[in-house]
Amino acid sequence: MLAGGLWDRSNMALPMCGKTASCRLFMVSAPRWGLAVEQVRTVVWHETYQEPVVDKEYFRKPEEIDGLAHTRPVKSALPTQSTSIFHYPEVTKFTSYVMKKGERALARSIVEKAFEHMKRHQIKKYHEAPPEEKPYIDCNPVRIFHTAIENCKPVVGVQSVKRGGKTYQVPTPLTDKRRRFLAMNWMIAETRDNRDWPSQSFAKKLSSNLLEAYQEQGKVVRKKYDLHKLADANKAYGHFRFW
Repeated sequence: MLAGGLWDRSNMALPMCGKTASCRLFMVSAPRWGLAVEQVRTVVWHETYQEPVVDKEYFRKPEEIDGLAHTRPVKSALPTQSTSIFHYPEVTKFTSYVMKKGERALARSIVEKAFEHMKRHQIKKYHEAPPEEKPYIDCNPVRIFHTAIENCKPVVGVQSVKRGGKTYQVPTPLTDKRRRFLAMNWMIAETRDNRDWPSQSFAKKLSSNLLEAYQEQGKVVRKKYDLHKLADANKAYGHFRFW
């Protein structure tokens, strides 16, 4: 072996490469060769496997013969996918954001307790309200959660772009995935940093923030408006957007 980690062509012994790495031999100069080992990410499912379908409405439709679709193998469904009527993908995604250090059971229990606090609050409000206001009080915590997250989703954001040695905040529209991420991330961050109720549990503070966002109030909704104001203040730099 020569200096610099290069192999002598006359007396060359190549190491064995495992299944998760690929070896590539390249020539550095006339009398010497070099060895490069590249990491290859293993794939669990072959490309011939098709994605699983967990939508019940798909199976209620008339069956259509689609070539090899009935003969191709199907991937296993993810643990977060379910056909239950009590499965809500957005709640599952929010639970994943709440989770820390892989403790999904703890995160799920926190979200369920927050929903319980919201339902108790709304039921109490329902019984104390006059008869003409009762039809407008929603006691379903899942609907309250979806409305609260929808009220926190921003429409536009800003992207840092460097021009001439200066960095500008360029307004840019946000995708649905990014809007959902910002709304949920703001909600969780505000709940963790909230010091207005230091003696309350995380679930109780989360339910209070969700109820405030449900009524289009609270600090999380103000964060959305602040981002919109920042994008509007920098609209003069919109021509810097190249994507």
